[in-house]
Amino acid sequence: MQNVTMLGIKLQDRSVEESLGCTSRFLRSSALDVIAYIDYEVIRRAVTDSGIRDLLRSSAVTEWSDSYLLEIVGTCDRERAAQIDERIFLREVLNTMRDGDKTIALAGESDEAIDRLEAQLSDMAPDLDIAHRQIIHFGDGSAPEDEINSINRIAPAMIISHTDYHDLAEWLGTVSSMINVGIWLALPDTMPISDTRAKGVMTGICDFVKSRILRIRLDRYKEV
Repeated sequence: MQNVTMLGIKLQDRSVEESLGCTSRFLRSSALDVIAYIDYEVIRRAVTDSGIRDLLRSSAVTEWSDSYLLEIVGTCDRERAAQIDERIFLREVLNTMRDGDKTIALAGESDEAIDRLEAQLSDMAPDLDIAHRQIIHFGDGSAPEDEINSINRIAPAMIISHTDYHDLAEWLGTVSSMINVGIWLALPDTMPISDTRAKGVMTGICDFVKSRILRIRLDRYKEV
């Protein structure tokens, strides 16, 4: 485990084994714990979005979508890079939930979004049993009581979402104390869920450019 600081937020980068250990503890806890993946867009937007920064700050575990992101704020050896880019933690979590008969719910902004999420997760962990699907109406002014009650009737061990982090941060900030869930596994909607091993030359160039842009943004944030 290494301590890293990003946008003034103290984060801990954990190995797969350490993060899985945290997950096991969270499943035995009565409180809601958030595991949040961080991708390029999350960092880019967090520079100016305090809601996203608050979500990252309050998350019990943070994971990286791409190894080059960790290289910007910390150190990343070859083994850790492979763990990140091959989505090993996500795969192991899904397999653990499936093999342990733990209930999983999916959350998204529409049936179509949840369909896409379920299909991609099932590719990573075949025979994954989804106990509940919850559409969340972010930012439309509607009261969340019906959504909370729907989730609490199932009381899943884990909810997995693939949504906009600004909307999710705002929503969880309102309802987190009322949800009977062990873990909320947050995936930003800009993050490809499948692993990134098959990157081509152009993708590698794009990653290099994005890493340079992020370094500049983060340096400017430190100066403010």
